[in-house]
Amino acid sequence: MDIQGLGYVGIRAKSLEDWTSFGTAFLGMQLVDKSGKTLALRMDDRKQRVVVSEDGGEGVAFFGWEGADVAALAVARPGQERELVQRPRMEDLGGAREAR
Repeated sequence: MDIQGLGYVGIRAKSLEDWTSFGTAFLGMQLVDKSGKTLALRMDDRKQRVVVSEDGGEGVAFFGWEGADVAALAVARPGQERELVQRPRMEDLGGAREAR
């Protein structure tokens, strides 16, 4: 596979407040967006690296992989090229606006 790295992670959580303090105080990430049910954190120049949705669950919701191009990622997920080029929007993850 030609995956170069992990681009972002979506997390399902019971409490955004717990994740806000964990992400900022413990992990040292910057809180870039927060709505009633969603928050976004980053650690570098990217818009976000972690998106947390308060939906009553716990665990990983999704992964966003980075590759050299769509063709490289298609090796990992053949037949899903359209899905590979579309990143999830914050609106699709609980109503928050996109972090800038």
